[in-house]
Amino acid sequence: VPANASFESTKKEQIWTVDETGEKYIVKSPIDTVVENGMIIAELIDDEHTVSSSGEIRYNGIEVDENQIITKPGEVIFIPDEIHQLAGKDSSLKMVETGTYVTAGTEVVKDLYTNLDGIVEIKEFNDCIHEVVITPGEMYELSSINDLKVDENELIEAGTVIAGKIKAKALSIVTIMDNDNENLDLDDAEEVDVALDEETMSNRPVKILVRPVQKFEIQPKDVSIRFNSTDESIDIVPVTQLQYKDGQRVRNYDGAALTRTSLVLQMQGYLGHLKGMVELDKNNNLKVVVLETLIIRREIEGQAKTLQSMQTELLVENGQVIDAKTPVAKTRVLAINDGIVSLSDEEDVRRLLLVSESYEKTIPVSKAKVKKGDFVKMDTEIGEKGEVTDVSGLVVGVSKDGVTIRKGRPYLISPGTMLQIGNGSLVLRGDMLATLVFERQKTGDIVQGLPRVEELLEARKPKDSAIVAEFEGVAEIDTEDEVPVLYIVNETGRHEIKYPIDATIVVNNGQKISVGQALTSGPMNPHDIIRLNGIEAAQQYLVDEVQRVYRSQGVEIADKHVEVIVRQMTKKVKVLESGDTKLLPGEFLELKEIEAENKAVEEAGGQPAVFESVLLGITKASLNTESFISAASFQETTRILTEVAVDGKKDMLRGLKENVIIGRLIPAGTGFYHLTHASEEKDMEAQKRAAQKNNVRKPSAILEEIEGMFGAPDFTIEE
Repeated sequence: VPANASFESTKKEQIWTVDETGEKYIVKSPIDTVVENGMIIAELIDDEHTVSSSGEIRYNGIEVDENQIITKPGEVIFIPDEIHQLAGKDSSLKMVETGTYVTAGTEVVKDLYTNLDGIVEIKEFNDCIHEVVITPGEMYELSSINDLKVDENELIEAGTVIAGKIKAKALSIVTIMDNDNENLDLDDAEEVDVALDEETMSNRPVKILVRPVQKFEIQPKDVSIRFNSTDESIDIVPVTQLQYKDGQRVRNYDGAALTRTSLVLQMQGYLGHLKGMVELDKNNNLKVVVLETLIIRREIEGQAKTLQSMQTELLVENGQVIDAKTPVAKTRVLAINDGIVSLSDEEDVRRLLLVSESYEKTIPVSKAKVKKGDFVKMDTEIGEKGEVTDVSGLVVGVSKDGVTIRKGRPYLISPGTMLQIGNGSLVLRGDMLATLVFERQKTGDIVQGLPRVEELLEARKPKDSAIVAEFEGVAEIDTEDEVPVLYIVNETGRHEIKYPIDATIVVNNGQKISVGQALTSGPMNPHDIIRLNGIEAAQQYLVDEVQRVYRSQGVEIADKHVEVIVRQMTKKVKVLESGDTKLLPGEFLELKEIEAENKAVEEAGGQPAVFESVLLGITKASLNTESFISAASFQETTRILTEVAVDGKKDMLRGLKENVIIGRLIPAGTGFYHLTHASEEKDMEAQKRAAQKNNVRKPSAILEEIEGMFGAPDFTIEE
């Protein structure tokens, strides 16, 4: 409660006024507000450290913490300027250019007039004006930079000689204006390769701007308000904060307050974790009351109260004053039924089990097959004559009359389950017994599955791919330092299989392993499949994996559509050894081409080429197609056409895409004749050209040509 201030409440705000000094505080935590340690209760109405315009803030000796609270008194320097924020006016509306010195009242942008004398800076972006800054001060021109007697941005007192006869009229700083080279953009400046030495720079005339500044001596505010407290651990203390950081700009055109003094609630010791309530006392004064809230179990009204096993009784009355650590309530646990108490073996005993006869059941048997302490589940045979139990639980007694079972509920768990309770622990309904660890396949919408389709069709190696078996054998799993180690045993020996630590072994101990079988979790690498199991296994894997994505969303696509794509991905082979063929090792070509080449070499008694099947992504397969027109229309047009021109290749126009590009009849339907007879037409054309090349005009042919031109000569002899 304030000791020397009166409280006043208006429609807009609540105010504390100090009686002697007249200090006024705006209450920030009104009546019925819940407060805690460190919250602001009120703020001092103070205009001691205020500026009347926008500008830049600089610290001089003053220190603050991370919350801008003053920790060491010092000075704050305010460098005024005039900032106008514009809503993207067009650049054609500016009346002056950046760097122009203007006087107060000058129109710098259409309908925008300055209030200060200074240099104009217009900030533009995309031919729009966003901000106009007027830097006030007096402009002077010096013949040389050496004439300047003070450092740039140095705080100079009134009367200090700046240069020659120029003196500071008030507290100021000096700013050297940019020369022509410095006004260049960064990209343009990099292109200018001119080295100006210090002597040349010092002899050039420069312009300086003497800017007036304001200096504020700031220290933590000493307030006159005092508060009464019933405990030394609670108090309201004044805190002075700086509103702006060092180098920050005041952008408010009408200025702002540099400091703010707040009254902060401070609770220490045992009160630090508690909360309080702002209340109005009988003398119409605000007070902060610290509250400690205790949650007490609520009893059910009526007849059901007598059937509860727990009852809570209050030990204090409303309005009673109590000391610390005084019990305020007592909770009793009542036994509803008769029974035997069973306590846990744990040291920290906070639970007990009351065993009643209603939880046990005796099943008559002639001769028991179970003994005391055994666990049985429903339909388990417990007698030698086939008697079964209709309940699950623990056998607590075996006699000639029957078997007594304490009822229980079995829970099935899998290997690797993390148990949350120990053997013999007492549990309540709702307690967690175990955490089941299991893996399930990730499912999602089609958008999440499309990256998997792209990964397959581009023939990329999957991330965290499965380790596959390189040879046949039998799996053998050992455990070393609680880490499973996988071996494959065959006639050549016992081979250890290395796998990532985050992978999971998916084969069982003693399982027969075949070549290419996945040994660990994760997607399989199609390149491993084509290397170990052949081209057909890789084709089937790609088709199945692509279809799996679509079928998971109920989308049915015929296999033939995917098979056409997979065929294009797997139609190329790579030459390993050229043999007696004209092929080069590492060359990619279609299977039918290398088979035809090998057949021709074998017929001539030569050594055929050795090759292997390869898997190409759809992008790379499109660039390695037989038709250069089709490949050039896809990607890397310049490279493909350059290679074709150098090699002198010919496009036989056998595919669909190249015929569509040229504008010919596509090789389908009636146009399929061209595709099937392309080789015959090529041979006929070659024979025709050879005949034309080797044909020599005979005399009879020349004679026939002459007769056609002039007619047949008459060789008759007149008598």
